[in-house]
This record gives sequence, C-alpha cells and structure tokens, in this order.
Amino acid sequence: MIQMPVFYYKKTGSIGVSKKKSIKGMMKMLLISTHIGKRIAFLRKRQGLRQKDLANMAGIRCPRLSNIETGRNRPSISALVSIATALGLTLNQLIGNRENKLP
Repeated sequence: MIQMPVFYYKKTGSIGVSKKKSIKGMMKMLLISTHIGKRIAFLRKRQGLRQKDLANMAGIRCPRLSNIETGRNRPSISALVSIATALGLTLNQLIGNRENKLP
C-alpha cells in the first residue's frame, strides 16, 4: 500500500498533515470537502457571482471551481486561499471556523 501525506481539517479550523489515514478518516475528509464546496457555492451566490467570475478572480479554471463546489475534487490549500481572497474573506472564514464570523 502506498502512503502519501494527506491534508485534513482539524476541529479547530486549522489544517493538519498525516502520513496515514484510515478509511474512516478518508470518508470524513470527503465529507469536509463536500461541505467546503457547498460553502464556496453559497458564498459565491451570496455575492452575486457566477462560477466563471469567481474562477477568473481566483486565478483558477472554471471546471476546477465547479469540481470543488460539487465535492468531486478536494481543493488544495492554495486554491482555497485564492478563492477566499477573491471573495474578500480569510481562509478561516471560508472554511467556517466559528471564531471568525463572516462579514
């Protein structure tokens, strides 16, 4: 079995790295990915932006943003930072850290 570093979201809202992840852990990461994608779509629509607009502002391709929003692809940290910046949010606000309320 090949082991590779895996990024995951801690309960505190920060991002951790693990060299091993169980199937249960991988399923949890998939659910988190889907949640973040839905959150990005909600925040984008709240600002009246189309996927194409946000993708251009964030410097990513529109199909990639679509895949992130639908949970088909797990977003990279750099993609999340770019999307957060384009939406005028911090990364903590984007991923839903309770300590950092949305403006």
